[in-house]
Amino acid sequence: MEQGLASEGVATLLFLLITVLVVAVASKYIRVPYTVALVIAGLLIALTEVRVQVGLTPDLILFIFIPALLFESAYNLPFGEMRDNLRPIALLAMPGVILTAVFLAAGIHFTTNVGWGTAFLFGTIMSATDPVSVLAIFKQLGAPKRLSTVLEGESLFNDGTSLVLFRIVLAIVITGEFGDPVQTVQNFVVVVVGALALGAAVGYGISLLLSRVNDYLIETTMTLVVAYGTYLLAEQLHVSGVIAVVVAGLVVGNFGRNVSMSPTTRLSVSSSWEFFGFLANSLIFLLIGLELNIEKLAQYIVPTVLAIASVLIVRAVVVAGASWLLRYIHRPLPYRWQGVLVWGGLRGSLALAMALSLPLYISPGQLFPNRDLLQVTTFGVILFSLLVQGLTMGRLLERLGIIHKSGTHEEFEMLGVRRAMARAALAELDRIAAADTLGPQALAELRQAYTGQIGRLEEALSDLHLREEDLRLENLRSARRRIIQVEKSVVQGRYREGAVSEETMRHLLAELDSQLHAIDQGEEVPLIEDLGSEASRSSQNAELEQVM
Repeated sequence: MEQGLASEGVATLLFLLITVLVVAVASKYIRVPYTVALVIAGLLIALTEVRVQVGLTPDLILFIFIPALLFESAYNLPFGEMRDNLRPIALLAMPGVILTAVFLAAGIHFTTNVGWGTAFLFGTIMSATDPVSVLAIFKQLGAPKRLSTVLEGESLFNDGTSLVLFRIVLAIVITGEFGDPVQTVQNFVVVVVGALALGAAVGYGISLLLSRVNDYLIETTMTLVVAYGTYLLAEQLHVSGVIAVVVAGLVVGNFGRNVSMSPTTRLSVSSSWEFFGFLANSLIFLLIGLELNIEKLAQYIVPTVLAIASVLIVRAVVVAGASWLLRYIHRPLPYRWQGVLVWGGLRGSLALAMALSLPLYISPGQLFPNRDLLQVTTFGVILFSLLVQGLTMGRLLERLGIIHKSGTHEEFEMLGVRRAMARAALAELDRIAAADTLGPQALAELRQAYTGQIGRLEEALSDLHLREEDLRLENLRSARRRIIQVEKSVVQGRYREGAVSEETMRHLLAELDSQLHAIDQGEEVPLIEDLGSEASRSSQNAELEQVM
């Protein structure tokens, strides 16, 4: 009998993997994000006579899928880009999540007349975003890197915040006791700060350990242990496993990868985690489609529609509020980006895990209040966000003028990557020459071949720049962004050394932030000579004021 169950399980997994492969290949031709296509495929399978003996459970999502998804995203997120956008990410992922939960609770309470406990549970469930499909579209269409970083960074950190809030509210609903508000806030802070410290410690410790091992198979396995071990350890210590995994992934991906891993190991680990992320995303979105119950959705259609409207309205309020506040502490988000952040705030696997984890009873003989309502409306919001918001994101980016990618841009990217490949090959030849493992004639032939290739590629890139004014401007803006970030780090470094006052630092950073904001808005940014003449004019004006 056990052998029969095992073979049935293998057959089910094989069926799911074949479905994933077919849908992933088909999505390349129908221009639909494969995660959305998987949900549709799951829905279609659920409507047929085929029965798949796999159900989404909270443990399956939280202990199998979530650690892999979080670690893969954090590992591939450059810390420098996240640090430069830390304020908008922190605003959306911390206060933004709390405000989303509160506003949604109020909206659902007053529109559907459910109790405050149910309303707050729905608010915490819906406060986490899962923009996997949107980020795939961003990469495909070439959306601004800062916009992608803000959306991805927010989703990585708001998962932990929303899960902590959900568990606090769920405990209150089950026990019927609110407890000491000060103690509740302290517990929240301890859970979050403890997870940050644990994730950083594990990530740093494993990074040091990786430097002592030079076997890509062992090192890849170590990163897998980090992803799941950190999550389980955090849960045992009663801190946020989600936040701990994200921080550990960031440390290993940015510090460990650059300091401790050989080129072979980097390639192996990156390829392995790309596969783990693809597999986890594919299976979870397919299972979401299989789990959706159309009959129950029809039964709760009115509260589901109200929930969808509430989620979108509250998301718009939170994004607009965060952008307004950023005007005073950072550079604001462009208005067009705010629209994308609102529409791109999809709900997915974590929201589903929280909804499915609701117990059937809160005490012997007493059913959990509005359990079906919470689960069905959660499914409805997820379905709408994936099928409607996910499918229309590309068109929204085009209508807002955020992307202008053409065949010429793709050609430029291809040439640029080929030039980088040739330069890397020359650098490797220098290392080979230093090790004296290649004959001088072969070395000279290879060096000549790659040098000639770089020359031809640079000519082609120059021709593209001369023909395409938009391309030249976009590359100029991209270079200016990177240079301005370097200038900001110089200003901050001089302040830490005591070479400039805080007032001077704030003035210079505000000036640089305004230039970055102008670039984000697509405006013309003054070059060095323009800035110099502006500074000269300011100095002359100051001298005139002193004379007068």
